[in-house]
Amino acid sequence: MKYIPEKMVSKSRFSDLYNNSETSAKQFVIDKISCYISENREYCDNKNYGHLCNLFSALAFEVFFEQSCSRDEAIEKVRKAMYKYLESTVEKMRRLSENPFFVPFLKLTMPTKFKFTCGYGWKIEYPKTDKTEFAMTTRECIYCKIFAKYNIFELTKVFCGVDDLLYSDMPGAAFLYTEQLGTGGKMCDYIFRKKFYIYEGKQ
Repeated sequence: MKYIPEKMVSKSRFSDLYNNSETSAKQFVIDKISCYISENREYCDNKNYGHLCNLFSALAFEVFFEQSCSRDEAIEKVRKAMYKYLESTVEKMRRLSENPFFVPFLKLTMPTKFKFTCGYGWKIEYPKTDKTEFAMTTRECIYCKIFAKYNIFELTKVFCGVDDLLYSDMPGAAFLYTEQLGTGGKMCDYIFRKKFYIYEGKQ
């Protein structure tokens, strides 16, 4: 997988923000992504590509925004841009969760998906559960590591918040956890639990 800054930002959750930016901002973001690629070669394998498209783009835009506003304001601009981009995905996830096989489907497919999309720097475990639940525990995360490297760890919370955005309001499944890496926890201990009352009329 070739890491080309222009292609990376076009495949990221910040493509709309990039396309609507002025030329000077676009050039700044491309130059920063190029630097991040050079400075983080150990992470730039084939599996991490999708993550790094989003991660490097977010980092570049945050640094750009911080030139003209406070860090909190810059991070909020990044958060709003990404969450707006994901609005259609949130609705899609809601509809998918209404399928009674949603949680079993996650249980079957997610470990395979992450096997091929999480490379160097990740440590993910899949605790055993019954057929009504899917559990995954992330103990090491490249978002934590790279954002901390550039002293902008607050962006990790923004990306953990994507999970809440996508999964916290699903009609057919409960999204549960006790801690997240992005909010100071030692892990992200996620559980997806089928909502029985949706399908069987049980409480």
